[in-house]
Amino acid sequence: MRIEELIDGHCYHVFIRGVNRSDIFLNDADRERFSQDLYLFNDQDYYHRGDPLGKEAVLASHPVIGDSRRPFVKILAYCLLTTHFHMILEQCVENGISRFMHKLLMGYAKYFNTRYSRTGPLFERPFRAKPIGTAAHFEHLPRYVHLNALDVLGVPWRGETGVDWGKAWPALLDYPWSSHRFYSGFSQEMNIVDEAAVQEIFPDVLSDYENYIKSWNPMMLSSLHDFLLVTK
Repeated sequence: MRIEELIDGHCYHVFIRGVNRSDIFLNDADRERFSQDLYLFNDQDYYHRGDPLGKEAVLASHPVIGDSRRPFVKILAYCLLTTHFHMILEQCVENGISRFMHKLLMGYAKYFNTRYSRTGPLFERPFRAKPIGTAAHFEHLPRYVHLNALDVLGVPWRGETGVDWGKAWPALLDYPWSSHRFYSGFSQEMNIVDEAAVQEIFPDVLSDYENYIKSWNPMMLSSLHDFLLVTK
């Protein structure tokens, strides 16, 4: 049970990792399933009753029903890694982040344990949510969240030597398990990210996103040091 209150209309950096830092995504099929869950469970009216046909029907109709959904949160950015994931969320309704995360984590853990014949908890408890309260945090967080994918892709970006963008940029574009491609101008297969909210909150980021990403300097980590919830 969470102790701190999460406030409607406020943005949070949300993070959780596997228990004992174990892998929570073993392959792209797992990441695809989790991506679907990000979309499906962010709806107060969606209840998954174990019917795969019903789930597929919702996924197939998402371009039509998008405006009728009642989301718990606005997903502003996300990145799925191997042992953990990052999200930037804005809470829409009372206890929205907690309700969304409960459905998301319980649903995925049930899938994962069944698929891999395991028992016991998959995630650390509880998830962590840090309020985004300064201009520096808003400025750097989308960049930080998306660049985390380079850890999975084996491209250095945290050290003093800088980033080899000849390798990093195409690698990020080829990585479908984050919101980087949406920020780069590609359409979403599922409307996971709240596009209107991103355009409102991060207009300068979207207008020149490639230069925004490539202006990353590892020294920027110092402005986030006390804020970040995890290192790789």
